Amino acid sequence: MDQVLQEAECTLLTSLYEGFALVIQESIANGTPVISYDIKYGPSDMIEDGINGYLVEEGNVDQLAKFINMYLSKHEHEKQFSEKSLEKAQEFSYDNFVENWQNLFNEVKTQKDVFAPSVKLTNVDLENGIYQLTTRVELKASKIHHQTLSFYL
Repeated sequence: MDQVLQEAECTLLTSLYEGFALVIQESIANGTPVISYDIKYGPSDMIEDGINGYLVEEGNVDQLAKFINMYLSKHEHEKQFSEKSLEKAQEFSYDNFVENWQNLFNEVKTQKDVFAPSVKLTNVDLENGIYQLTTRVELKASKIHHQTLSFYL
């Protein structure tokens, strides 16, 4: 897959709904710029519009065609997209991934709220490209009204 992405001019993501689109991360890690609809959850986290790719108004086919043509014309500006994609991919490295989670847990841990949370990241494993996080969360309260924990990154 890496070879295909490295040989591609660019990657197009025309989905209207995605979670965290791994194809964007895989593309930028291989220096392949991405042109994507600016949908929720993902593209704008990895694509800096006009820096390492283009973000297109959701569903705007004319704008998508314009950006594809603009990119393929390879003006000086677009020639830097591959290098900038590789730089952006470093933000999603294993070390940064772990550091971001630890920072999140430390932030939660230091919050002074009614639950006085205690959060510890106990283990991080990477196997076949999938991260597995093991955490221990303690909430100190006489009564917990909502037992659901939500994490947003």
